[in-house]
Amino acid sequence: MKVGIIFRSYAKEAGLVPEVVKRAVLSAQKSSELRVGTDVLFEKVLILVPVDYDCGETGSRIRTALEQSRVTAEVLEVSGHHSSKALNFGIRCLYDIGFDYVVIMSNKALEYLKFTVMKGVLSALDVGNKVVGVRINELDDVHAVPIENTFCAWDIHALLSVDGFDSKIGVEEIAPIIRLTRKFGVCTKLISPQTEAKLNIRESTDGKVRHKDVKDTKRERQEAEAIRLGATIEWVLQHIF
Repeated sequence: MKVGIIFRSYAKEAGLVPEVVKRAVLSAQKSSELRVGTDVLFEKVLILVPVDYDCGETGSRIRTALEQSRVTAEVLEVSGHHSSKALNFGIRCLYDIGFDYVVIMSNKALEYLKFTVMKGVLSALDVGNKVVGVRINELDDVHAVPIENTFCAWDIHALLSVDGFDSKIGVEEIAPIIRLTRKFGVCTKLISPQTEAKLNIRESTDGKVRHKDVKDTKRERQEAEAIRLGATIEWVLQHIF
């Protein structure tokens, strides 16, 4: 079982770069430290920088900071929507070098990334689930569907068999969950972590505004995405266990 992890990092303005870089390095460092016995859990840490949303400095600054911190991760600067084309590029890169699974995670959810949580995720994947989401309790009143790439693991082969992500409204999980369910039957599991953790929102005004914008419209966007696929939120929830 080869598992990689993907984070997305970008800064719209040069003044936001230091904060974004610091969080990216911390995410890479913590991911690299997780072990299964003596083996690293994540054999590849990818940091995607969606250049269409970035000021143009973030990728190189993250590389420099990683080198200075002696943290191993690969930084990919990619074009396209951060929730579809850019994300698919990173997943395809993992597929091309023989990876089986990918964890997609937000830097703000890093406190949830613990071995005890990942043990449950890996066990669920090992018995055939194609999607395994980790419940983020702080988001329970925000979304209609609790499977989100805030912290979610995907079977890469299965995901690519339904053409990956194609949402243009930032709720990229909904479409592949529907397509995978139609193809494989019920194959999406939600794990509730038995751990104390909380989201770490960026302190900058931009970080707080982005988080608020996402929260305020999440449920509406998820419902719209389900309708686009000819389904309903209720149908999606019935096929998550």
